[in-house]
Amino acid sequence: MKICYTCLSSPWDVKTGGGQIVTHKIAAKMAELGHTVHVIYTRTEDILPIPAVNYSVTWAHHFKREYLNVFSVFFALIRLLRREKFDIIHSIEGEAVLLIPFLGRRTVFLTTTHCPLFPDIAAPFFFYHPVRFVKHVRRYIRYYLIKLSMRFSKYAIAVSDFSKNNVAHRLGISPDKIKVILNGVGVELLECGYDRRRHTQDTVIYFGRLDDQKGVDTLIEAVALIAKKRPVKTIIVGTGWKERELKSLAGSLGLQDSIDFTGMVSHDKISEYIIKADLCVFPSRSDNCPLTILEAMAIGIPVISTPVGGIPELIRNGYSGVLVKQEDPQKLSEAMIDLLDHAQNRELLSNNAKKYVSDNLTWDKVALKYSEFYESLLRS
Repeated sequence: MKICYTCLSSPWDVKTGGGQIVTHKIAAKMAELGHTVHVIYTRTEDILPIPAVNYSVTWAHHFKREYLNVFSVFFALIRLLRREKFDIIHSIEGEAVLLIPFLGRRTVFLTTTHCPLFPDIAAPFFFYHPVRFVKHVRRYIRYYLIKLSMRFSKYAIAVSDFSKNNVAHRLGISPDKIKVILNGVGVELLECGYDRRRHTQDTVIYFGRLDDQKGVDTLIEAVALIAKKRPVKTIIVGTGWKERELKSLAGSLGLQDSIDFTGMVSHDKISEYIIKADLCVFPSRSDNCPLTILEAMAIGIPVISTPVGGIPELIRNGYSGVLVKQEDPQKLSEAMIDLLDHAQNRELLSNNAKKYVSDNLTWDKVALKYSEFYESLLRS
């Protein structure tokens, strides 16, 4: 097959997210399976050194107002289609929506979204909530473009059953037109050699974006409750618009010496921080199929998270991780102390989580699901 993916920014953007990493991993694995793969990324200003990859890359201009990137991706695609014909064009987050009217019948167009939640974007919304609409107009334009792209796709791809239900309900896409394929992890994480016995101090880690969605403020408040009883070191890896506010919160709670904010760390270096910890904590307010949780499970570190979005599809509470109510520092602190005090429970949870990921969610297995799905669409 000849496959083209389109993606806003790239996995080498310093502020890259899960969608960009998933696109890169799937593209690389599809190329390993023998398919011809091309990816169109938009190139941001802040970009890390780009390694050699086993698929072709085209760079499109990146606009800071994300909804404008539909134009740069469209023109990049048009130029590419003058010399290449693709069996599959797979848009991540709907940035290739303008191309749909120009596609031939033999090309299958697909759209994936990694957004955990969609607001109500029906036309009457503007009249009932004009202030809210104007305040977030760029976000609503982006959501509407995703809606259009999914509406006119052969199929929509969701990365969790939660996402499938949300897309069907909020965007009006028939559930029969939505295929669920979970995200994956690299086998190198399964083999990284994590050993808790090397640790001399109880250590907790969070890694990911620092924004309101991820609930890191709840983690800091939980650590403050634990610090009243015992010392615990906390590592917070990542950056985001809420970073300054979170540092201020930690300082106001007297935690400036026990919480280490590392700032941005490249994705391929994060495992070096994870193996220093006893627990990974992800107190999300909303989420879809987070790579962070899958990566921690693969390495073999017990995970505490919340029963929101697609997270319960990854973690069976009490079997492969622990789920606590979101925005509840007291419950979170109790769960953290319980696992820190019981090594046998930590080992049981991490072994079960590691086996689940190894058996079902390596990138090799996930890419094979994509390949089989693409081939079934072309046959039909």
